[in-house]
Amino acid sequence: TMWSGFIDRYTDFNDPDVIFIHGGTNDLNKKSPLGEFGYDLPIEQLDETSYRSAYVKLVKVLQREYPGVKLVLIIGDVLRDTEYGASIKSIAVHFDLPYVDFRDDIIPKCNGSHPTSQGFEVMAKKIARTCSDYMPGMFKI
Repeated sequence: TMWSGFIDRYTDFNDPDVIFIHGGTNDLNKKSPLGEFGYDLPIEQLDETSYRSAYVKLVKVLQREYPGVKLVLIIGDVLRDTEYGASIKSIAVHFDLPYVDFRDDIIPKCNGSHPTSQGFEVMAKKIARTCSDYMPGMFKI
């Protein structure tokens, strides 16, 4: 699950203003079980072996470890027509967090799911447009 990819790094940030979470591609490729969201469970009871619960845990841990941080959830283009992408949107709505949805976009790739520099530019512009109200003055569009 995505939790295992982030568990060793989530405390490595130095007082961030914004954290973008762009997860789910590896979970889709590995066919990680979706599981339940577990919104009402305490952090330590959230299941790290299922996608939804691990994602909820990541959001809760980041909010706890970095009070006041602005979280932005990214729904990658490879999650198109999947429950993984729909789950990220549900989590964003539940926590009242902004999300940037690339499921209807074509992002130029260099190999597999990794964007080219042009792909990153397309993504950066959409993130800036989508998040400009959430983070006024942060982006030059």
